[in-house]
Amino acid sequence: NDEVARLSRSFNGMIRKLEKAFVAQKNFSANAAHELKTPLAAIIANIEVLQLDDRPTLDDYKDTLEVTLANAQRLSGLVNDLLKLNAEQTITSYERIEAKVMFDQIVAELAQSSEGKNVRIDNRTEGVLLYGDKPLLHRAFANIVHNAVQYNKPGGVVVIAAAETADNTSVTVFDTGIGIPEDR
Repeated sequence: NDEVARLSRSFNGMIRKLEKAFVAQKNFSANAAHELKTPLAAIIANIEVLQLDDRPTLDDYKDTLEVTLANAQRLSGLVNDLLKLNAEQTITSYERIEAKVMFDQIVAELAQSSEGKNVRIDNRTEGVLLYGDKPLLHRAFANIVHNAVQYNKPGGVVVIAAAETADNTSVTVFDTGIGIPEDR
C-alpha cells in the first residue's frame, strides 16, 4: 500500500478511462458515418432512378429535385449537429411533435425507395404526441423506417404504430423484412 502501488492503481484507472474514450470515439465515428450515408444513398438512388427513365417529365425532375433538396438539407443539419457536438455547445430544445405529421414526412422522403421495392408503409400514429428534440427524433425514426424498407422483401409492408399512456409514449415499427440477427 505504498506510493508506487497508489501510482500504479491511478495509472491503471487512467488507462481504462482512455480505452473507454477511444471506444466511444470509434462508435461515434461509425454512427456519424451511418447518419451521413443514409441521405446520400437517397440522393444517389433518386438521381439514378431519374437517369433510367428515357423520357423523364418535368414533374419527374421536380420530384427528384424536391427529394434531393430535402436530403441535402438533412445532410446540412447533420453536419451542423456534428459541429455543435464537437464544440460541446449542444443546446437541446424539446417540443411537442405530432407523430402523424412527422411520420408522414418520413414516408414522403422514402417514397421513391419504398415504391421501387414495392413496399407499402402504413402510418398508424394519428392523435399521438411525441416530446423531444424534433430533428434528432426525425433522424432516428427515419433511419429505422429506411432500414425497414431497405431490408424488406418485395411487396412487403412496414407499419408504424404509436400509443400514449399517462407515463410515456411508445413507437413501434413492424416490417415483413428479414429481421435483425440476434447478435446485434
